[in-house]
Amino acid sequence: MATSPASPSPGLDSADLWAKAGWGVLAVLAAASAYLAVNRIIQVDEAQHVFQSAVLAQGWAGSFYTSAPLHHLGPMAWIALHAGGSESIFLWDRLLFLLVFWLNTALLGRVCAGTWQPRRLLPWLLLAATLGPVWDYGFEIRHDNLLLCGLLVFWLLGREDGRRPWLAYGATGALTVVLQFVAFKSFLYWLPWTCVLFAFPQGRGRTRRILAWTAGAGIALAAVRLAYALGGGWNVALAGFRASIATSVSVERFSPLPSLGRMVSQSPLVVALGLGAVILAAQHWRTEGRGFLRWDSLFPELALVAFTLAAFVANPVPFPYDLLFVLPFLLVAGAAFWKAGFPRPWPPAGIPLLAGVVVFCHALPFLNQTLRHWEHGNDRQVALMNLAETMTDPVKDRVFDGTGLIPTRQTIGFHWLVHSLTIKSLSDGSLPPVRTLLAQRPASVILRTYRLDWLPREDLAYIESHYYPLAEDFLILGSVLPAGGGSWSCLHGGRYQILLGDHGTEPATIQVDGHGQAPGCALELAAGPHDIRTQANAPILVAWLGPSLPALPHLPPGNHLDLFVNWY
Repeated sequence: MATSPASPSPGLDSADLWAKAGWGVLAVLAAASAYLAVNRIIQVDEAQHVFQSAVLAQGWAGSFYTSAPLHHLGPMAWIALHAGGSESIFLWDRLLFLLVFWLNTALLGRVCAGTWQPRRLLPWLLLAATLGPVWDYGFEIRHDNLLLCGLLVFWLLGREDGRRPWLAYGATGALTVVLQFVAFKSFLYWLPWTCVLFAFPQGRGRTRRILAWTAGAGIALAAVRLAYALGGGWNVALAGFRASIATSVSVERFSPLPSLGRMVSQSPLVVALGLGAVILAAQHWRTEGRGFLRWDSLFPELALVAFTLAAFVANPVPFPYDLLFVLPFLLVAGAAFWKAGFPRPWPPAGIPLLAGVVVFCHALPFLNQTLRHWEHGNDRQVALMNLAETMTDPVKDRVFDGTGLIPTRQTIGFHWLVHSLTIKSLSDGSLPPVRTLLAQRPASVILRTYRLDWLPREDLAYIESHYYPLAEDFLILGSVLPAGGGSWSCLHGGRYQILLGDHGTEPATIQVDGHGQAPGCALELAAGPHDIRTQANAPILVAWLGPSLPALPHLPPGNHLDLFVNWY
């Protein structure tokens, strides 16, 4: 008699269903992150990174301030040279860092799970992919995300070095050098972790491990020097190190509490797991004494959390983006706490309670915090980028905004960056003031941002007297002359449009240096004084037109305070 095949057990069906749902959630998160990477508002730090990579790629380092971290020499420099306009450069750089975001997510899930086995990896991958602060900054164009990637690899190698310790220590030695040339502050993380690796080596062979680490660091240093020899920027990188040291000593310090409070509100479950790991480790230390200082205990995770928090507090400016290093490693400690303190498998009767905790203490806070990003798009920024490029020649004309939002155009001088670290020097005369830079190398277009509000009153008055606002956040060379006209000094030669009234077209003529012109005409004006008059009782607008536009464009109203929005 034929027998029917045995049907799969309900438990397996349920597990498969949950696994498919989990991978489906990850797919939705991937699509959402791709949308935000393309459409979310650009931050000032991102603009600075992109512009500095363009400075190196174009060979402008002698003319404009830049730093030279390794990532500016590689794909970012290639993108700056080959992507085309500013919009495309930012798009491809964002997509590049989106890949870094998901690489970090995969590494963090692997560190927490302890394996690449999909069923065990999936829950931790979901937690890693839904960390609020990481979604705030994790796919932005910033060195912090590359530093996080390196630190995750560092931890993975150091924590699990039992199979090939010489390879693990050699790789960590190489990573320390590479990370130091990615971000100056990286030593706050790799230095204490390296000390733990040397002080508490797994197994025997401490000398061999030190030699392997030293060899790895030496090879990496040679490779880094070769990269700078091929891509340029070695002297710039050294100058950046010196400047970072000086800045870290003299910069104004900020409290870490606001950022830490933000982290608790965004990811309370992960914070609770991390604190649970710290409490459990402290209990073990109290009962075991020095015997607790071993690799098969929670000691490494306790040291990890302690060093990470210490680095965060030691940072003079612990802004929210520095949570990129705190929260992921709290999750690493929380994963160790979960494995050490809770039964496996989880009792079926407790699954509803566990699901409720995850939903209300993690999923809902994540959604509540992350959905706000859809309200902050980059449409205005992209529109101003494209218009600024349309109204300027890439060789003859300059653009200024103090942040670097137009990486395809040169700016007004070496000290172009308006930053909290430079504004004092731009104001007290230590550096040439912006009005002097504009007089020497006039910008055809100025994008007004909140940072320009920091400039001294004299700089703002100079801008107001020599630039005309097409919109509140977009200024062009030009001026409104009084009724009947008068003398006007052209800072930068090029095509200008001359209009009567407020873009008026009254039937009257305009005399430009004694030559009659029709209102609305486009003229090539040389730098220097010009006499512009009319018999009509109307003011005259003289406004920069740029190399190709037939008339002044219409630009919808904007607010310069909304062009960049930080900490929203």
